[in-house]
Amino acid sequence: MKRSIYCSDPIEKLLSQYDPGDDGEPMRSTSGAINTAVDRYLEVVRRSMPAFQLNEWGLIFESLNGVWMQEGAGMIEGSLKLGISDSISLDRLDQKWEVEGDALLAKLQALTYCQQVAVIDAAERFWSQPNRGSTLREEIALVVEERCIED
Repeated sequence: MKRSIYCSDPIEKLLSQYDPGDDGEPMRSTSGAINTAVDRYLEVVRRSMPAFQLNEWGLIFESLNGVWMQEGAGMIEGSLKLGISDSISLDRLDQKWEVEGDALLAKLQALTYCQQVAVIDAAERFWSQPNRGSTLREEIALVVEERCIED
């Protein structure tokens, strides 16, 4: 499928790092470079996705509903835990979802940067889904592999 896109600074930087060959042409096409980078990103997200209990996923996704997470990638570190902490203390989402809030916050604190990115990415895809499953587990399984949903 062909699409026209705006190349932000990170994409321009990536593309500029593919040195031209002897003929002056880039070593990789623009589409090839972007497709490879996205493929690798999605595989890192898949491999880095942490496991949470079903209700913990529900709390996380509800907490991130409508939250603007489009800032630079360097701003992600720690923001997930802070946002969830606010949702627990201000909105009492831990009570609503019957989750031990402190235990969930400890899990979030222990996440690597890649795991934090994976959770945020899953939440964005969750809220972008036009079709939902008939159960919470089915809905979450649309964006997170079953191995990441603990019983």
